Amino acid sequence: MKKRQVSMLLFFFVLAFAGQLKAQDRGVMENYKAKVAQSFDNWVQRTGSPFDLLADDVVWTITGSSAQAKTYTSKQQLISEVLDPLNARLSKRITPEVKGIYADGDMVIVLWRSKAETNAGKPYNGDYAWFMHFEKGKVTQVTAFLDNQKFAEAMALSEHK
Repeated sequence: MKKRQVSMLLFFFVLAFAGQLKAQDRGVMENYKAKVAQSFDNWVQRTGSPFDLLADDVVWTITGSSAQAKTYTSKQQLISEVLDPLNARLSKRITPEVKGIYADGDMVIVLWRSKAETNAGKPYNGDYAWFMHFEKGKVTQVTAFLDNQKFAEAMALSEHK
């Protein structure tokens, strides 16, 4: 084979392999997107939640200016410092309403709205955008954007009716 033929053959092999990798990436991306969609469906049905997807050492950042806006470095810390205290202030648990799920590579973005009621009888209907980074099938990093005012108001309530 001539040098030019070998170069062309190598070039087409690289193109074909790159296309195959892109297809694999799309498959992984769609799998992650489906996992997130199912986790929100499970949340609505009360059979699970997106928090089931978290790695134990997840890094979860709540943006904004509420007292809870910071970076949590484990699933347990997030549960004990945010989720349990929030749920204690709700007479009707959060039911999520997904507005959209988008994926790019190992990142899945979920836009959703919470529907709940506080112990004071007020609606807790906040808007969220979660940017969820996957590694090996688990969510390892999340950046959570939310309505800090509504969140802070709910967290300021008494834990009991």
